[in-house]
Parts: sequence; structure tokens; C-alpha cells
Amino acid sequence: MTHTVLPPSASVSPPDGPPPGGPAAPASGNMLTRRAGVVRAALRDQMAGTPGRLRLIGAGCVLACLIFALLGASAFQARSNALAEARADAAQLVRVQGIRISLVQADASATNAFLIGGLEPSALRANYEQGVAAASGLITEASRANPADAAELGRVNQALTQYTGLIASARANNRQGFPDGTAYLRQASGVLRTQILPALARVNDANAARVASAYDDAAAAWLRLGLAALLGLGALVAGQVWLARRTHRVLNPPLVVATGIMLIAVVGGGVVLAGQQAAAERIGNGAYQAAAALAQARIAAYDAKSNESLTLIQRGSGQAYQTAWLAAVAEARAQLQRAEAAGGGSAAIEPLNAWIQVHQQIRTKDDGGDWDAAVRLATGSGSGTSNAAFQAFADASQQALTREAAAVSDGLNSVHLPLLIIGWLVLVVGMAAAVATWWGFSLRLEEYR
Repeated sequence: MTHTVLPPSASVSPPDGPPPGGPAAPASGNMLTRRAGVVRAALRDQMAGTPGRLRLIGAGCVLACLIFALLGASAFQARSNALAEARADAAQLVRVQGIRISLVQADASATNAFLIGGLEPSALRANYEQGVAAASGLITEASRANPADAAELGRVNQALTQYTGLIASARANNRQGFPDGTAYLRQASGVLRTQILPALARVNDANAARVASAYDDAAAAWLRLGLAALLGLGALVAGQVWLARRTHRVLNPPLVVATGIMLIAVVGGGVVLAGQQAAAERIGNGAYQAAAALAQARIAAYDAKSNESLTLIQRGSGQAYQTAWLAAVAEARAQLQRAEAAGGGSAAIEPLNAWIQVHQQIRTKDDGGDWDAAVRLATGSGSGTSNAAFQAFADASQQALTREAAAVSDGLNSVHLPLLIIGWLVLVVGMAAAVATWWGFSLRLEEYR
């Protein structure tokens, strides 16, 4: 028999895998499976029989308490946030209305100064410059306060630059006695009334809609609170009924405490929510409506003051401006009546009527051919003149508007803060109820050890 001899350098590779008959390598997958099986067996033991059901029901009740804490707190937080948004949107509304008022006030001063001719009175010029400066500042402030309004306000700012340029041209021509000044003044009036004021009206309407939407969010807060109460109290009552039947014990003190504090939180929170909602509605139907109406009344009245001067500037061909004056005065009266119905603005009604009477005297003189006397009555500053009478209205309406706007801001802030505090209290109560609930079920579990 022939044997093959291998050289010393040669080697034989062992076969792959374990040697025949040797022990197999432990599989990690099998170990994990065994551990999972041990865990499942332990869970089955924990959940078996009455003790297991106690643990399951107890865990469910604890979970319901925690959901009550989060859902109930979110109800008050949401309502608080909505009122905070309403307050911010109302403040933005006041800014936008301030822009409109400042611009029509400036326009009224510019047209009244133009009517005088030559070098206009310094007081009227100062009023014009102050109005434009105030409007420019409020445009910047409003754009920063709410970026949603920034694009529209940017277009307003561009149109305002065009308007002031036309007014400057009108002044320069009027000072030298050139008739082109009247054309520039008409163009400036057109820019104000066809571009600037309509754009500001759109911004005004958008903010008013946001305020209304914030008020409508109250229904969502009530729904959240109702769901939280139904889930939390329902779970605790059902858990106690089950315990009473199984253990033949009517009361479980920790669970009774948990149910009691949760019930107090629901009832007390509901009372606070209803009270704060009623207070917010009073503000919305009172000071807010009055402030909005007063602002609109001032805008319409200043527009009428501009038209009074424009009617005289046209010297016999200004019927269109007189028609516009009548419409603006009717709007101012209607808005003052609306403000009075909401609880503010009555102090401005009599001054407006007094100015209207002076305007009627102006029209009587102008229609009777005494244009110079009509101009003196329209541009003078002494007692009985249009400017003096209108200033009395402007002062009375401004004081009323400032008062009502402050009432809106302070009122919504005072309503917002208690809701925020109650929301945190509901969260704490829900968590305390969860602890008490688990304690109550733990006492019964101890009896099975």
C-alpha cells in the first residue's frame, strides 16, 4: 500500500463548522426568545385572577386621571390663549384705526390750510405734519406687531409717500397762486380715498375677523373640559363600583378623595370658565364695540371736514364734495349712536351736532354768494367757527376712544390671567388624583399578598 507524504510546509485546512460530534455554539436569538417567554409568563402571572384585573383596572383609572389633567388643563390654556390673541388683535385694530384717523386728520388740516391760500397758518401745517408722522410710526409698529398685515401696510406706506408728494406740490403751487395747486390737491385726495383708506379698511376687517374668531374658540374649550370630566370621573366611578362588588367594601378612601378633588376641579373650573366667558362677552359687546364705532365715527367726521374745505375750494362746482360730506356725516352719526348703545361715545354727539350747525351756516353763506364769509367761517379758529366746533368734537371723541380702548385691553387681560391659573390647577389636581387612585388600588392588592 502506497502512502503519500506531505512536505513540511503543507497544511490541511480544518473543515468549516464545529467538529463532528462537538457542542453547538449558543444562538443569541434563542436566548432572546427564552427571555421574552419569561417576561410574558411573568406578565401572565401578574395579570391572572382578581389581582391581575385589579392592576389592569387601576392602571386604566390612573391613565384616565392623567388624560383628565392634560385635557382639562388644555381647555383653560386654549381659552386663555384665545383671549390673549383677541387682546393682541384688538390692539392691532386700534393701531390700524389710529393710522386711518391720523391720515384723515392730516388731510383735513391740509385742505383747510389750502383754502386759506398763500402761506398757510403754522398751526394747520403742524397738525398736518403731526398726522403724517403719527400714521408713519403706527404703520411701522403695526407691521411689526402682526406680520400678516405687513404686506398690505407696505403698500399703504408707498401710497402715503405718493400722497405727501402731491400735497407738497399742491402747497407749493397754492403759495404762488398757481391754479395747478387745486389739481394736485384733488390727486392727493384721490390717492387717500381710493388707495390708502381702502387698503387700511381691508387690514381693519382682517383684524376684526381675527378678534371674532378668538371669541368663537370658547366652544372648543367647553368641549375639552366636558370630555375631560366624562373620561376622568367616569373612569373613577366605574372603578369604584367594580371594587365595591369584588371586595364588598363600599368606599375606598383614596379613590373617594381622587373623585372628590376632580369633581371640585370640574365644577369650579366650569364656573370660572363660564364667568370669564361672560366677562369677555361683556367686553366684546361693550367697550370693544364702542371703541370700534368711535374710531369709525372719527374717520367719517374728519373725512367730512376735508370735504367741507374741498367744497369751498371748487367755488361753485363742489356739489360732489357736499354730497360726500352728507354721506360722511350720516356715517359719523350712525357710528356714534352705535357707540352710545354699547355704553360709550355719548359725549361726542352734541359737539358733532354743533359742528354740523356751523357747516350749515357755511353752506348758507356760500350758496348766497358770500364766498369770502364762508371761507372765514370755515378756516377761522375763534368761537363759533368750523374749526373750533370741530375741535370740540375731536377732543370729546378722542377721550372716549382712549377710555374704551383701554377698557378692552385691561378687561381682556384680566379675563385671560385667571384662566391660565385655573389651567395649571387642573393639571395639578389631575396628577394628584392619579396618585391617589393608584394608592387606592394598591391597598386592595396588598390584601392578596
